[in-house]
Amino acid sequence: MDFSDLLTESDGCSDYLSFAAAARSMAPGSLHVSTISRWVIRGVEGLKLPTVAIGGRRYIRRADLLEFLALLNSAEPSKNEREEQYVKATSAAAGALLAADKKPKRN
Repeated sequence: MDFSDLLTESDGCSDYLSFAAAARSMAPGSLHVSTISRWVIRGVEGLKLPTVAIGGRRYIRRADLLEFLALLNSAEPSKNEREEQYVKATSAAAGALLAADKKPKRN
């Protein structure tokens, strides 16, 4: 998915975005500023959103935000997602085996 159309100069975005401006620049109401802060501080799946300090404040470069979003959407499933897929698959297989065992046997 190409996110470059989300952040354009016509939206009033400069090359450097405050956390609030970065949240607003996505689909309106889709991200909270806390989400942007969390991406910067803790990251997602080992990826952290880089920032720059200008005059004692932190800003996000528009290009970094676009790259971060592209990397998130191209990333392989996380360990938790793989574990959930495994649990679902084994549960379905176990359920099928139990259902087969409960069928009445004919002589």
